[in-house]
Amino acid sequence: MKGQSPEDLLWFVAARLYHELMLYDFPHLVLFQDMNATLFRYASEIDWDRILFVARKYDLQPSLFYTLSHLKRLFGREVPEYVLSELSPARPGVLRYHEWGDFLPKLFDKCEIADVEFES
Repeated sequence: MKGQSPEDLLWFVAARLYHELMLYDFPHLVLFQDMNATLFRYASEIDWDRILFVARKYDLQPSLFYTLSHLKRLFGREVPEYVLSELSPARPGVLRYHEWGDFLPKLFDKCEIADVEFES
């Protein structure tokens, strides 16, 4: 079976999650979890240089920075520091016209907590 490479899946989903949430207020919690699962399964196979190349080509640094840094911080996913440094919106030369800040508060803003009962 053929499909997107793990790194192409990561950059595409990260950009979609960030832009749809920040522009249209549409929280994609499932996309965030898809990225988490992708990193969990393919961490040792990710071509980080490919992700950096695409980020520079399409000016996706902010969206990739925020999503990957949160996956690293919240779930302990393997994201190299040099990658986060290259993607940082604070880095000189990074275009910031698609940088609206951290998306995490907005992602969880509309989530509802429900009590769940389990049978023994």
